[in-house]
Amino acid sequence: MTNIKYLKNKLIALVLALVFVLAALAGCSSGNGTDTSSDVSVNSSAEESSDVSSEISSESSEASEDSSEVSEESSEDVSEESSEDVSEESSEDVSEESSEDVSDESSKEESKPGFDDTSWEDKSWAKGWKPSPFDYGYPTPENIEDNIFWDSLVYTGYNIQKHIDDGLMWEYILAGYKGDYGWLSEIGYAGGSLGYETTEEGLPDIEFFNNHGLVCASYIAYVYFNYIPNVVGINVDCLEKPEIAYSAQEWYKACLKWVEDGYSRTIDFKATKVGGYTKFEPAEEIPIGSIICMRNIDNEKIYCRHVAIYAGYKNGYHWVYHVGNDNGPEFCAMERMSFGEGAQWPFAIFATPEFILEQM
Repeated sequence: MTNIKYLKNKLIALVLALVFVLAALAGCSSGNGTDTSSDVSVNSSAEESSDVSSEISSESSEASEDSSEVSEESSEDVSEESSEDVSEESSEDVSEESSEDVSDESSKEESKPGFDDTSWEDKSWAKGWKPSPFDYGYPTPENIEDNIFWDSLVYTGYNIQKHIDDGLMWEYILAGYKGDYGWLSEIGYAGGSLGYETTEEGLPDIEFFNNHGLVCASYIAYVYFNYIPNVVGINVDCLEKPEIAYSAQEWYKACLKWVEDGYSRTIDFKATKVGGYTKFEPAEEIPIGSIICMRNIDNEKIYCRHVAIYAGYKNGYHWVYHVGNDNGPEFCAMERMSFGEGAQWPFAIFATPEFILEQM
């Protein structure tokens, strides 16, 4: 009995051991299969992907090299062409424009080197440069020595014939030397006359002027409101008279009224200081008899300190009739009026009234 139980227990133990061994073997074989397949699949996909990626990367690197070559070539071509074209064009355009701008500005600055007229900025010279007769030479008026304003100077006693005979007509002579030539009248520079004074016959009273003198403004009063109506016979009653005949500023105001009333007009001009001279550039030929108003050269305030009558252009000068020094009535050149003490600078030109020109 005992032996039978022992054998039975032994048999059961063997069976259990066999079952355990079989179960262990089965578990090991199934676990290795799963790991192996996953390893194979991963490795193969990694190899395939690495091969593909290497091919792609090699292709992309080749493409990138090609593109870099293309980009280098294109950038060189574009940069060379564009830089050459643009730089040439832009440099030319910019240099031309900048040089033009700079030259325009410098010319503007150069055109105002000294005492320059800035009071006429509302005129057309400031709005745009006009062709100036100065560039071509002003025409000399045919009647420069045969007109009522020339005659009015001679009427004062000025020895015009001796001036001509001396061969110095229309030659600039310094004011201080003119007395030695015997041309001047007996009228001196003094403010004792209005210029309106007449004789019993109704003619300009030259003897009175000899005794009492004339100044620039009263000389204009003599010409326009004494000689022209009383000797020439032209009625000038329509023209405004200055409130004070011997005041240059009042003459300026009167001329403004002439323009307002339609009897006169202003004439544009440009004046620059070149060395000791005035470069005087009217925009057109100035009619003989026009009134030129001037200010002190060292004061740009628009206040008229001197008036003169335009006599015409001759021998390179713009001439005026005026009284501006001890000589009394005389010729002077606009280009020389910026010299010496009490130097003057033009700021307004009023054209000779048209009805006077028509009857001249």
